[in-house]
Amino acid sequence: MGIGTMRMKLTLAAASAALLGAAVLTTAGGANAEILTVTFQGTVLNGTDDTGVFGVAGANLTGDRYTAVYTIDDSINAYKHYDPTVGLSEISGGTVYLPAHHGMPALGTQSPVSATITINGVTVPVPGAYYGLAWQTRPSNFGGEEYFIAQDKATSGLVTSNDYMKNQIASDKNRINPSYDFHVPFSYTIKPSDEYHDGIFQDSVCNSGTDICSVDVDINLKPTSITIAQAFLDPPPLDPPIPEPATWTMLILGVGMIGIAARRRRSEDTTFAA
Repeated sequence: MGIGTMRMKLTLAAASAALLGAAVLTTAGGANAEILTVTFQGTVLNGTDDTGVFGVAGANLTGDRYTAVYTIDDSINAYKHYDPTVGLSEISGGTVYLPAHHGMPALGTQSPVSATITINGVTVPVPGAYYGLAWQTRPSNFGGEEYFIAQDKATSGLVTSNDYMKNQIASDKNRINPSYDFHVPFSYTIKPSDEYHDGIFQDSVCNSGTDICSVDVDINLKPTSITIAQAFLDPPPLDPPIPEPATWTMLILGVGMIGIAARRRRSEDTTFAA
């Protein structure tokens, strides 16, 4: 092997490494953190909005459409239980599990579930820090169940505020979900033969000194559909990424190195031939 050929191969290897590094920089970056969204849509079965949380104080919300969205992040340090033998998956946690509660000093102290509810174009958050639950079953002997909770509860002196939302669908006759695992995306619309589908949203403040509770909203929900979907905290771009300036520099240097190597080879081949 001639010296020129060897140098050419080494230079091409270096140039290829530079180009590869440029490609990695183009496609790398922070890893996308996958989460799940669980969307219930339905109507308010009954209840009132005493303080106008959703628009008008004292409004009767019966019959109004609602959308409840639960966001599940299973990277949270939460209680997790998956049992394919009985067809069950569960994740739950929150500050309710602080030390000395149920003997769980660490696991489950963070809630993996947050939520929002939208009525009449107004969206109210339910961060779920106190307690969050995602529960899904698909046993062999009945159709399945979807059960989701987000709750926030805080006490200051004698006053305790509480935001609570639950949505639930269960059926003995119809298969609600394709899998016991709530990570599997699907959509389901309530059928007339489904036995159990209900929900609650309540926003209240209670004073333990006076035993008086002020209820801002207290409504019962009737879900008509559920959709579980995968989501990304940082969605990947739809179009191919445009190289950063530093990446362009590496690409140009790589191509330049290939050109220099080619010229050296031609010069050295001419010298050896002489």
